[in-house]
Amino acid sequence: KAKEYFEKAIELGNSNAMYNLGVLYEKGKGVKQDYLKAKEYYERAIELGDSDAIFSLGVLYDNGYGVKQDYLKAKEYYEQAAELDNSDAIFSLGVLYNNGYGVKQDYLKAKEYYEQAAELGDSNAMYNLGLLYDEGCGVKQDYNKAKEYYERAIELGNSNAMVNLGINYEKGYGVKQDYFKAKEYY
Repeated sequence: KAKEYFEKAIELGNSNAMYNLGVLYEKGKGVKQDYLKAKEYYERAIELGDSDAIFSLGVLYDNGYGVKQDYLKAKEYYEQAAELDNSDAIFSLGVLYNNGYGVKQDYLKAKEYYEQAAELGDSNAMYNLGLLYDEGCGVKQDYNKAKEYYERAIELGNSNAMVNLGINYEKGYGVKQDYFKAKEYY
């Protein structure tokens, strides 16, 4: 039923409907999964300036869904969407630099992107900032800072941050060791 409504809205030139129909095809929700159709709808939405579609096209290239995997192309789309303050794209740029996918690994650049995305309320970026400080990747290891980022991510419902904060309480990393508190986060 959603597909029908999106198609009607597309006839009226609605970029959000184009993007959402692309999502249905990408995820195979209510339609047969078809990455090429998803790509086609994302490209149409991009022509109308939809930042979510730009990001999603980047995801297709990042993961090789229906296209040849191409981190550089993914990066280009993420950068375009990031210019439109798309927090998912900004976070994904951080991931590329964090892991060295298609770029030289650069924890400081990853940190900068994560900080930008965190400012826009991205809990995954907050969690990844916590990881950087927890592990001392590109920054001085700082369990207190890690705890702060994990707590911010937890406030937004990030379950990975809960697990990591629980581990820190279990091991006594930057906090007084407390098994009961650890259990609360697990």
